[in-house]
Amino acid sequence: MAMKLEKGFLLLFALAVILFACRQIDGKKYGKQNVAKKDAHVQKPPSSFDDTVTINTPAAVFFEPDSLQLQKIKEVTSEPVFKSSMHEYKYQIKNARNFLKAHWPGLKVIDARNVRFLLFLKKNGEVVTIDLNKQDPCGMFVFNRTKAPLLIDMMNVETQVPDYFSNN
Repeated sequence: MAMKLEKGFLLLFALAVILFACRQIDGKKYGKQNVAKKDAHVQKPPSSFDDTVTINTPAAVFFEPDSLQLQKIKEVTSEPVFKSSMHEYKYQIKNARNFLKAHWPGLKVIDARNVRFLLFLKKNGEVVTIDLNKQDPCGMFVFNRTKAPLLIDMMNVETQVPDYFSNN
């Protein structure tokens, strides 16, 4: 499911890049060279850190790029796409945090910013490692120590979090 969401987001991101690249800005179209240089790169630049956050309790983990990584993303993304994406992430994270605070106040919230890896320790001793270099720039995982961690589509936080933490 997380892989489908990741692929779906990358497809939407690529589509947004193409749409924004085709728009006229200040009466000029982006040239093919500019589009290729600025927007064809959809893969997230690597983190500036190799640190790991260990999660061994039920939690919601928000991740964001570190400041240098964010700068690299900005350099390879056209300004309208970058601003739009960052605004969208900011809104989605704020909405998800408000939802958790109101409906899941006992759930630990962890912020992962200057790290590359998330290490989830399940009750049965299994270890699940997530490389944030292979994820979207921003996002949220939930973890209950029994199931594998789940990358949440923050637009659907109201349904995905209760579904994940249900006993079914």
